[in-house]
Amino acid sequence: ALAGDERARRDAWVVLPLAALEAKLRSGQLARADVGAVCGFGAAGEAAALVFCGALSLEAALELVDARHDALKGVSAKAVSVVGDADVEDGLADASKHGEIAVSHDLCPGVRVVSGSRDAVAAFQVPGAVLTETDARQGAHSPLAADAAAAYDALLVRALAGAAELAHPLHVAAPAGGAVATDAA
Repeated sequence: ALAGDERARRDAWVVLPLAALEAKLRSGQLARADVGAVCGFGAAGEAAALVFCGALSLEAALELVDARHDALKGVSAKAVSVVGDADVEDGLADASKHGEIAVSHDLCPGVRVVSGSRDAVAAFQVPGAVLTETDARQGAHSPLAADAAAAYDALLVRALAGAAELAHPLHVAAPAGGAVATDAA
């Protein structure tokens, strides 16, 4: 079925934790030339992609992961996923009496993540919706994290400025919200 699909002919995409990627590269189990791209989500995934591209040393990448963690401390104490198409505006308005709260992002179709202070998230209710407690780090996508995202983006730009020559061509995109996408072709 994939024989006529152009995507089947593209280089493989590999997603690995930072330590596993570095170990495979150093041991020779994985060659940079054999992999078309590395993409990652979250600080460790972003760092793994940057190490793979030769943009950062492992040590610098780990420092970046620590810096992101520090920047996001206190951004969101708790988060919940809202499953279903229920209107969340009334729930947000009521819960905001207890502290900061906002829709962080759409996790996938039909699932939104709401994050904020512990008290506000605890007070958040939406009749007819399924609420599931989520890792508070989902708050990194929240409008409440704008300052932390800006600080992390500035750190990333400074870290990449020292990369004189890359093992692979590298494109880095840092959209609003603190997410970083890297693509090594």
